[in-house]
Amino acid sequence: MMENSLSMQKRMKKLFTEGFSVMDIVEPLPVVDSCSPAADALSIVEKTRLPLLGVVEEGRISGYLRLEDISGGECGSAARPFGDMPVLEETASLPAAFEALADSPYCFVRVDGEVRAIVGRMDIQKAPVRMWLFGMVTIIEMFLSRIITDAYPDNGWRDLLSNNRLHRAERFMRERARRGEGIRLIDCLQLSDKANIVMKDPELFAMLRFESKRTAQKAVKEFESLRNNLAHSHDLSLNWDMILNISRDMDIIVTRI
Repeated sequence: MMENSLSMQKRMKKLFTEGFSVMDIVEPLPVVDSCSPAADALSIVEKTRLPLLGVVEEGRISGYLRLEDISGGECGSAARPFGDMPVLEETASLPAAFEALADSPYCFVRVDGEVRAIVGRMDIQKAPVRMWLFGMVTIIEMFLSRIITDAYPDNGWRDLLSNNRLHRAERFMRERARRGEGIRLIDCLQLSDKANIVMKDPELFAMLRFESKRTAQKAVKEFESLRNNLAHSHDLSLNWDMILNISRDMDIIVTRI
């Protein structure tokens, strides 16, 4: 049973850590010719609603132009080198994109050796990011269930849970059983319940690699809040710092799998 659980967990980890990349959420970088007048650049910005443009010179995108840089004269005269802003490779992971966007609302993406795409913080609203986040929370919950049942194969973890939380889980399991659904008691616990059990066992808690229990408790609350927001299609961009912290905390845990 545990081997099957671990195998599924590893397959899911591979899917969600390797199956998603920054290319799933990028937008093509709008471009303007270096010899074009500023009016052309402003027209493109108005059409695409992106404040950044690539500048093409001799058939190649050689730099970029910010909305505030657009003034009179040719666009090439105000172009900036790409080194001024984060640039990711097309193989970059979603967490790498989050890190690149930590200090910048946008970053560029190099495709086939040339900067051709752009990604911004608003792109975390896209379906691939929501799928990735929900999948990662699920993987973490599976991990907690597995290490608990591995350490307490006969439900010995029950003593580490408050009576109220334990009775709630037992009621839920009875209801599921009444409907003909076979389910383990551990699977009737909330994510926070599983985390609390792990935090009461020093050996299990060490597997989470958090600096302190307080840090771990904060992360778990954010995981649960995130899952609720995803389930109700709430705007994720309203709390960018939380998304960034969650991504980092997920990485800490998932590397243990």
